[in-house]
Amino acid sequence: MVYDAVQTLRRLGAPWRTFVVFACFGVLASFAAPPTDSRPVVDTYNAFWLIGQNPAVTECHVKARMYVLCHFTEWNSLWVEWDNEVHYLDGTDFPAGIKTGQWIDVDGDGRPDNQTIRWKQTTVTPVPDLPPPSPVVLGDDAPVFENGGAAYAELTGLIDDQSVVDTRHIQLNLVFGGTSATVYFELGHNEPIPAFTGTMARILGVLSVKRDANAAAPKLELWCSSMAAVRPIGTITDDPRFNTPVTPIESIVADPRGGRVRVHGRVYRQEPGRS
Repeated sequence: MVYDAVQTLRRLGAPWRTFVVFACFGVLASFAAPPTDSRPVVDTYNAFWLIGQNPAVTECHVKARMYVLCHFTEWNSLWVEWDNEVHYLDGTDFPAGIKTGQWIDVDGDGRPDNQTIRWKQTTVTPVPDLPPPSPVVLGDDAPVFENGGAAYAELTGLIDDQSVVDTRHIQLNLVFGGTSATVYFELGHNEPIPAFTGTMARILGVLSVKRDANAAAPKLELWCSSMAAVRPIGTITDDPRFNTPVTPIESIVADPRGGRVRVHGRVYRQEPGRS
C-alpha cells in the first residue's frame, strides 16, 4: 500500500505532489493536536469569586467536589458545602444527578462574572461512600450573627407557627435562643402535611443569615432537605424550665443578670435587645 502511494506521487507533477504532501500533514496535525481548553480551571468557591472580579474573564472551567445540603427541585434552590463553606448556587435546569444528601463531582462551564454555573453544559457525578459534613450545633443561648452568611446547623426550639406555602412546601416559625428563624422544607410526592405547631424540635438544615441595615436584628432562615430534618422531641409542657415558679414582673429587675426567670402573660410587642 505504501509502495503504491509513493508511485502515485511520482506520477503527479511537482505542484500536485506539494499539495498532497501538505494536505496529508494537515490531516495528521488535526489528529495530533486537538483544540486546547484555555479557560481557567476553578476548584474552590473562593477562586470562583476572585476570578469573577476580573472583567476580562467571562468563562471558566468548574471542576469541584461539593456536598448537596438542600435542593428544592421546584424552586430551583440549591445549597451546597463547597470547600468547607456553605454556598447558595443559583441557576435552572439542574441535572437529575443532583440530589440532597450526597457528594457530587461537578465538571462543566462557569460564568464567574455573575457567579453561576451553566448546568446544561455541566456533568454531575455522584460520589458514594463519603461521610456527610458535620453540622454546627447551636445551643439554647442566642447566637451572635455579625456579618451574615450561612452555616450547616442544628437548632433546637419551639415551633409556634406553621403555614402551607404551596402544594410542596411548608413554612415554620422556630423560636430558639431568644430569637426566631423561618424554616422551609419540601414535601415528598404524596407526603401528608404534618402538624408541628406547639412542638419542641431539633431541626437540621442550612441556616441563612441576612443582614439588613434598617433592621435591629438579622433575618434567619433555615432551609431543610425534607420533613425528616424536623425531629420532634416533645412539647413546651414537657420542658422542665416551665416547672419553676412564676417570677412577679416587679421583681425581675432584682434578679441576677444573665439568669433565667419564668413569666406568664401575653407578648404584645418585641424589640430585640430591650425588655
